[in-house]
Amino acid sequence: MFASEQGLLFNAIRADKVADFDAVLAKVRSALATSTDPVRRQQAAGWKFYKAAEPGPNGSVLYVFVMDPVVKGADYGIAKLLADAYPMEIRDLYRMYSGAFATAGQTILNLQPVVNVPAGAPKEGAKPATLDMPTPAAPA
Repeated sequence: MFASEQGLLFNAIRADKVADFDAVLAKVRSALATSTDPVRRQQAAGWKFYKAAEPGPNGSVLYVFVMDPVVKGADYGIAKLLADAYPMEIRDLYRMYSGAFATAGQTILNLQPVVNVPAGAPKEGAKPATLDMPTPAAPA
């Protein structure tokens, strides 16, 4: 569960288990898309899945889940979602899911909007400052 309006989940996945993780994510996305549960439908509307182009820690593949907005009080646990949607497949799906992590789980971030602008910060709509640099002299 998240305690804020927006949230992120970072998942560092072993490079050799990307296919397994992708297969599980396909099931998660399908479960969200086809659910008749109104909470799951709300989650589906705000849950985005991304794979980073850059390598993660120790050569892992970084997946980022963005929840915007978060559904207050909703369970975002993958195991519960899969168990509800695929009770006959949950054992194999969970084994694929949990075995794909390069680290001991997910990093969860509850995000809070920045509303106070620090002193000296540019005003909204202001053009960014430029740095005037002297033009280098032409070679002799």
